[in-house]
Amino acid sequence: MALSKSLYTHLTKVVLIILGLTLLFISDDLLLLLLVGELRIWYFTNWVFLLVALFILLINVLLAWAVYTAFKRKPTTGAEGMIGKTGIALEDFLGSGRVLINGEIWQAAASVKIKRGEAVRVQSLTGLIVKVTKEPGQN
Repeated sequence: MALSKSLYTHLTKVVLIILGLTLLFISDDLLLLLLVGELRIWYFTNWVFLLVALFILLINVLLAWAVYTAFKRKPTTGAEGMIGKTGIALEDFLGSGRVLINGEIWQAAASVKIKRGEAVRVQSLTGLIVKVTKEPGQN
């Protein structure tokens, strides 16, 4: 059975990520444990050595999971990151006006009358103009 190019690409990425994380997180700790065991700096029983190795492995697996989830998360920047954000109207307007969103002043367009100080929600972004509506729950 032949693998599709997309599946092959995804499998390759997974294998390379696992290999990279193994080399990045685990190999240095294993080398350290082997070095300590060879130099006889501290004398460990086999059980203590095994428990320390398992503890280091657990920490590395948790770090690998954190890295994986960070890479998996989609960035919330650009137009997609603006949609759904809330802000405050800086002036009364119907049609166009100014709003404050995330500490930035934006030109806004609205199809309903919005009063100064009212909360607004971003519906879309066209260029540098945000289309807003009143925050639900406000009259």
